[in-house]
Amino acid sequence: MRYVLALTALAFLAACGDPVPEDAVNEPIVVPPRIETSPSPALTPAPTALVPSTIDSALRRDRGFEGELGCVFRRGQDVLLVGVANDASRENAEALIVIDGEPQDLRMDGSGGYNALSGTPSFAGPNDLQVDIDVISEASDAASESELTGPAPLAATMNLARGGQSLSVEGIYECGPQSDS
Repeated sequence: MRYVLALTALAFLAACGDPVPEDAVNEPIVVPPRIETSPSPALTPAPTALVPSTIDSALRRDRGFEGELGCVFRRGQDVLLVGVANDASRENAEALIVIDGEPQDLRMDGSGGYNALSGTPSFAGPNDLQVDIDVISEASDAASESELTGPAPLAATMNLARGGQSLSVEGIYECGPQSDS
């Protein structure tokens, strides 16, 4: 009995529907084109720029970049890179740089301790960060207000590279014993 009532209800609904016009039967079905959308900018990670920031003495202390011997690269009075080595020739040197507001620990390529650090060092860091110091000549600012004492400051270029981006910064490279301050 239930089946009969269900079939009757279906037949009734089919009879009450609008009839399909004869010319509509042969019309092609039009499917709207698919619209391609690109991912939202918020979902696509933006490449970070290579913007070095100032390293202050508190950050140096917190990160343990206070050794017997060291070098700094600075632009004006802003220290942009700090390198330390506790041995003149055996131990590898380490460096600290702040890129896009984030401190980055760097390891010097090769070996040589302070002797290599005070020359023209190259450093490698996270995410294929490469930092090279190219010493140009003795700087004209021999009486600098550096955190280091030692030989006269040297005019230098700090070259940064990562992920197809590169940046060169002109400045002063100073090396020597670390001061107590």
